[in-house]
Amino acid sequence: MGLTFPMTHFTIWRVNLSRDNLIRRTLFGRETLSDIVILTPITDIYNNLFQSHELVRQTKGWWYSKDFRAENRLISFVKTPQSYPIVDAVRALDSPEKVFFVGYAGGNSNKVEVGEVMCPQEAVSDTYIARMTNQACINYNINHGRILLVHNLLGQDDSLIERMKKEHIHAVDMETYIVYSECNRRGIDVASFLVITDLIDTKPFYMIGPEEYTLVRRSYEGIKNMICGAIND
Repeated sequence: MGLTFPMTHFTIWRVNLSRDNLIRRTLFGRETLSDIVILTPITDIYNNLFQSHELVRQTKGWWYSKDFRAENRLISFVKTPQSYPIVDAVRALDSPEKVFFVGYAGGNSNKVEVGEVMCPQEAVSDTYIARMTNQACINYNINHGRILLVHNLLGQDDSLIERMKKEHIHAVDMETYIVYSECNRRGIDVASFLVITDLIDTKPFYMIGPEEYTLVRRSYEGIKNMICGAIND
């Protein structure tokens, strides 16, 4: 499978990428985002997670973004690409106070259930570990198990399941490690909320039907409440 390189790999001549208004205008359709930023690659999450909140602004660059109000704060919500190119969204942010990632994950059936929400404290790649730093989210009574970075849906084999068992991995996704590692590098407060949509060892994504999607949708309200509870802490 060919590699998809993030756009920021080709702008290394810039001294401070996060201050480049032209890049933010290109990616987000605007030069500034709020101090609280939510990222998701999932269209259903972007459209429905905060749909009842007051919409302040919508823009479109390469990706859609919108601002809304919650807990007396202005929040920017960005619909990002999947997998590694999400790194561009984090690199292009102009020093936000907090970043929340919301996405889907495939779970280990011995650790999680479909529809369950995780907020992993550790995200693991082949060589490194990145960590959640939002203290309010760390204190939530929720599954904080480890998440493993994978780069695709179909390129996995039984060795992945064995690794998950050996290293006590609760689930896999394609973005949390990337978001955590970039935010850790930049000193940005970060947390990830992941909905378990499938179980990679017993019920993979291509076997998921309406019943499972109903469970996934039911989780959105809890995620919204936890983000709102962590915004001002």
